[in-house]
Formats: sequence, structure tokens, C-alpha cells
Amino acid sequence: QKAKKAVENASPLMRPVGTNREKFEAMLDEDLDNIMSDLRAEMPSLKDKDYMIFSLLLIGFDVTTISNLLNISANTVYIRKSRMKAQILEHNPLHKDQFIEAIG
Repeated sequence: QKAKKAVENASPLMRPVGTNREKFEAMLDEDLDNIMSDLRAEMPSLKDKDYMIFSLLLIGFDVTTISNLLNISANTVYIRKSRMKAQILEHNPLHKDQFIEAIG
């Protein structure tokens, strides 16, 4: 019951566009050396959902929590994470090592 309530309260923060997402990414940038701005600048081909999954992995959320927050299956999170990692390795951005470390 408490976990469901927590997910309901957090869900508006997980919207892929808008000020909530921007504030969330700004907080991550401030604490983590601009990692989200760097990711968006160096990997513009990623989808908004990929940036959100990346940010949630970055702060330590597990796949089950991410799937619940974003209302997608855990398998979808694993697939997107794997594809993101492959794209990062393929494009070899300046902060590649930081990005790969962040998503595990």
C-alpha cells in the first residue's frame, strides 16, 4: 500500500517533457557534474524515455522500481538499457565512461 502510494506521488516527476523533468535533470546536473546535459548534448539520438531511464538508474533505482514508475515492463527497461549502452559504445562520446558506469 505504501509503495503504491509512493509510486503514485512520484509518477508526475517521471513525465518525459516539461518543467518537472527539467528540474529533476537540473538537480542531477548540479550534483553530478552536468551528466544529464552532457548525455543530451553528446547523445541526441536517444529518446526521452531513454534519458528518464538513464536518470533513474543514475540515482540507483532498480529495474522493478523504474518499470513501476514509468508504467512499462521490467523487460522493456532491460532492453532499453542494453540498447542505450550499445549506442553509447558505438558513438563513443566524450563522457562515454561516465555514461556506461552510470547505467551499469
